[in-house]
Amino acid sequence: MHLYALAIDENTDYTDTAQVAISVRGVDGRFNFFEELLAFSSLIEQTTGIDILQTLKVDMDKNWKFLRR
Repeated sequence: MHLYALAIDENTDYTDTAQVAISVRGVDGRFNFFEELLAFSSLIEQTTGIDILQTLKVDMDKNWKFLRR
């Protein structure tokens, strides 16, 4: 069994572009812990909750193999 926790941080860089960092912390069945930066993405148009959620979905789909190690 694997358990995961996600952390999402949204910031604006010096060029006024919104950036979303997604990190994951997990533990496996043998209590081995890990923490990694899963993705770092730019939000071009808007920074609503729906936009952040869609970015999370895309990044999770891209990195699903990493989570199933």
